[in-house]
Amino acid sequence: MRKPVRKLTAVLVSAVFICGGFHPVHAEGSEKDFDQFLRDRWIEMMEKDYTSMHFSVSDYRAMGIEKGIVSLGEVGYGYYRDKADTAKTNLENLHEFPLESLNDTERHDYITYERYLEDEIARSSYPEYKELFNPYNGDVADNRTLLTEFVFREKEDIDDYLTLLEDYDRFCYDALEFTKQQAEQGYFMLDSVLDVELERLGDFAAKKEDNPFIVIFEKNVDAFEGLTDEERTAYKERNRAIVLNEIIPVTELSKTELEKLRGKRSVQKSLYHYPDGKGKDYYLSLAQYKTSTRLSLQEMLDYLSDAVVGMLQKNGELINKDPTKLIPPVVRGFNTPEEMLNHLKNNLQSFPEGPEVNFTLSYLDRSVANPSTIAYYVVCPVDDIRDNVIRINGDLTGNNTTKLYTTLAHEGFAGHLYQKTWYYSTSPNPIRHDLSMMGYQEGWAQYVVRDLLYRSGLDPASAMAVYLTDYTAYALQAAFDIAVNGLGYETEELLAWTKSLGLSLSESSIDEIANAVSGSPAQILPYGFGQMKFHEFRDRMIRSLGEEYDEVEFNRQLLLNGNRPFELVEEDLQNYCEARGKTFVTDYEFFSDDEIIVDPKTERLIRFAPFILLGILILTIVIIVLIIRGILKLFRKKKAKPAEDQSK
Repeated sequence: MRKPVRKLTAVLVSAVFICGGFHPVHAEGSEKDFDQFLRDRWIEMMEKDYTSMHFSVSDYRAMGIEKGIVSLGEVGYGYYRDKADTAKTNLENLHEFPLESLNDTERHDYITYERYLEDEIARSSYPEYKELFNPYNGDVADNRTLLTEFVFREKEDIDDYLTLLEDYDRFCYDALEFTKQQAEQGYFMLDSVLDVELERLGDFAAKKEDNPFIVIFEKNVDAFEGLTDEERTAYKERNRAIVLNEIIPVTELSKTELEKLRGKRSVQKSLYHYPDGKGKDYYLSLAQYKTSTRLSLQEMLDYLSDAVVGMLQKNGELINKDPTKLIPPVVRGFNTPEEMLNHLKNNLQSFPEGPEVNFTLSYLDRSVANPSTIAYYVVCPVDDIRDNVIRINGDLTGNNTTKLYTTLAHEGFAGHLYQKTWYYSTSPNPIRHDLSMMGYQEGWAQYVVRDLLYRSGLDPASAMAVYLTDYTAYALQAAFDIAVNGLGYETEELLAWTKSLGLSLSESSIDEIANAVSGSPAQILPYGFGQMKFHEFRDRMIRSLGEEYDEVEFNRQLLLNGNRPFELVEEDLQNYCEARGKTFVTDYEFFSDDEIIVDPKTERLIRFAPFILLGILILTIVIIVLIIRGILKLFRKKKAKPAEDQSK
């Protein structure tokens, strides 16, 4: 089984600090009051978190925002307590608005914001488990990505960037101090994860004049119009000095100090096994946030187990009908990633028309690339959806054109780029830009790959083979994540469970997957769980509407209200069916509508395979006989020649 690689799909939507003590003037809460309440909460978010503001809006002044302190943010036990407290205050203020008084759009905003705040409170209640230097999802790694993606829209942004750069060492010192406090209490990364982080820090510190913070900055400054040559030179010299004299030294220091903490974790196992017993509670808060549901851990595991069984059965049917699909086919015919992404953009027949947008693609420098990230989409500002950016990790895509195709479908069309720009073009309340619902967001981007594979040039059976091979792995690893981190399954329990799914995995394979999910808890959940929820909804909708089912309209219903809890998505689909006199059925079977259609040429090949093989065998025997006869004939001639010479 190939272990799937997790993807970071939104760059540095930093942990949003929600502040305020706003109380509605009218307790009855008119629609106008509620809409303004959310806008005020969003403005407070932006003013208290500069980095979120920079990536969330293109023109903060036009949006009524005052720029706050330019910094990379805070860390520490007090910070997380304050974060939870302000979220609780905002939740109390939200509940002063009667839900029944709101229109449908605002009702979606209310419930999504409510869920967001609940998740924020839950996840902020366990600061001891925050691994700031975790290479897969830690704040320090995120800050490296943030700085390389920082956009210069005006000259002021260049000055702000350099201020952030100067703040980098302060943030790292604070993160180190907090990490040491955690480690003294037995909370730290697994040693295997520490090894990955030390390697990444070493790679970054080893780059001096070619450091990405220097190379990328100078490229962006040169491209920025309106600067004099003297200003460009001064900016470059200041940036270079900060990188060489502050950032590289603090990176080297971080590497040294983290190594000293090796083995400090109280248990070299999953979150579940922390001796205080709270690790599993923290994991539940993570899992519910990452799946956009309120299911229990056992319900999540049961759901994903059923999904894996269904996908394995579908894959078995495919291989039985077409054994050539044992080796997944390769997507071909594209010379560049840009050509591939343009093809995806022009093949969205199953989706509602979106706004006209531009995109740029580029490859990541290895020293700042997340080791688990194949690619990511830099989420566009809510007030400017025209220009979009996708970054690719060449170390993980290599020459695998199929992986690149599915990755660009996930990040681009009809994945995140399309998903975000489509929704923002409907002019939602701006707060919705910054309310993360990971299960929905990543689930959508996983789900759409299936349709785009059918438009890749592969025949239907080949497209299905590729999808099932790759995306069964996501569902399986997500299930492993829950079993290991949430329910504490040990090797023997994992062996028995996977056997019940119809899998025969070795003990070493089991341990490898368990170690991987222990190192980055819940990281894979939104991908594996989210994708299956969308496939479930699709199958239920087809069963509910029959011949009236319309793929474009179904996808429109999924997109209409943006990132939201899956319970809301289900309610929306139920209402859609009822409005057409139908019942949104509860039974489903994953991929039941995907008939395995084998290419006619392949089907003829399979039908006549025994005769073809017999013919090849006979032909091979004849060729071998002829070769042997030729060799013998040549040998006789050579033997006869000396005898003739002797007679002479």
